[in-house]
Amino acid sequence: MDSNIDNETLNAQKRRKITKFIGWLAIVLSIFYGIQYMISPAIKRDSIQVAIVEQGPVSSSILASGIVVPRFEQQISSPLQTEISRVFLKTGAQVKAGDIIMELNNSKILLVVNGLHDQIQLKEVATDRLKQQQTKDVRALQSGIELLNVDLKGQNIHLNRYLELQKKHIVSDFDVDTARLTVEKSQIELRQLAEQINDIRGLIKIDLEKIALEKKILTHQLATQQTLLAQCQVKAPYDGILTHVLDQTGQNVNQGLTLAKVANLKSYRIEGTLSDYYAQQLSNGLEVKIKLPSGDSIGTLTRVLPTVTDGVMQILVDFNQPNISQLRPNLRLELEIVTAQKEQRLRIKNGIAFNGGGSQEIFVINKGIARKRKITTGMSNAQYIEIIAGLKQSDEVIISDISEYQHLENIQIN
Repeated sequence: MDSNIDNETLNAQKRRKITKFIGWLAIVLSIFYGIQYMISPAIKRDSIQVAIVEQGPVSSSILASGIVVPRFEQQISSPLQTEISRVFLKTGAQVKAGDIIMELNNSKILLVVNGLHDQIQLKEVATDRLKQQQTKDVRALQSGIELLNVDLKGQNIHLNRYLELQKKHIVSDFDVDTARLTVEKSQIELRQLAEQINDIRGLIKIDLEKIALEKKILTHQLATQQTLLAQCQVKAPYDGILTHVLDQTGQNVNQGLTLAKVANLKSYRIEGTLSDYYAQQLSNGLEVKIKLPSGDSIGTLTRVLPTVTDGVMQILVDFNQPNISQLRPNLRLELEIVTAQKEQRLRIKNGIAFNGGGSQEIFVINKGIARKRKITTGMSNAQYIEIIAGLKQSDEVIISDISEYQHLENIQIN
């Protein structure tokens, strides 16, 4: 009996000790967490960037860079294999249409041109000679025809007389037939002479046409060589700037080699570059925001070049607004290619606190305390990021880098 009472007493004492221990432990933990809360890290407000959630359009975009180049640039090629005689203008020079950039050695072309002139003159002499020969031959035949016509008249008179005498039986039938045959013979000779005249004219015509064709070919060759001769003076095709010039006097150049490039300064475009990672997102016609020194301008993606070098692809962007005065060749600009756009969405200014689209944790400020909150983001560009879930309009969010506090749930804002 006494043994049972002692056990119960011991058990009660143990329970009291455990209860007392738990109580003290709770007090210690409360004090610990209270002290931790009181000494939790604090950030000065002026050391962070804060943005407010608002309503507005949001677009998805890709950043790229590019340089301004003339929209139109003409290459001037060597018209023949020759050498550079003189260079008048250098790369970077402003030119007017018709300004002489350089001269090429034209001695070989001059020899060809002079030779063609001589050949054409020979053809003209041959033409005159043929025409004179035709005139002479035709005149001789026509003289023969005139004489035969005179003879034929006499022969017809003679025949008619014989026919009258035949009726009176003064001449024989043989004499009449002989006179008639003489007339017919003269008529045949007249026809033959007329045919000879036609033959001569036909043959001379063929020879003249042959010479005329040869002269036409030579004249065409002469025009070609004269064009080459004129091109030996390399001239600017329009007002602009020389972006490239071969400026070594005496340098041999092959036919087709680019001697100079002239850029038209009245119209520009942008040659942009970006990673080929974005190739599937690009298409012709996309809007491009162009960062100019005086503010943004709008352009259009007009071409995605198919070649990729070391993971870098090239694009061409045209300005929507013409005649932008601050443009100049080789000016480097930043580009923002808009791939998609939504109207009236929850958005917030983009900052380093966001790590792209999808779920992520950020800090929302309320009554001096920044509390961690899980949110979902969508489309983004350099200016704004879309808020899909986790925030509401007018929420105040830290958008600067506070990654060193990411393990905390709350941060005091002083």
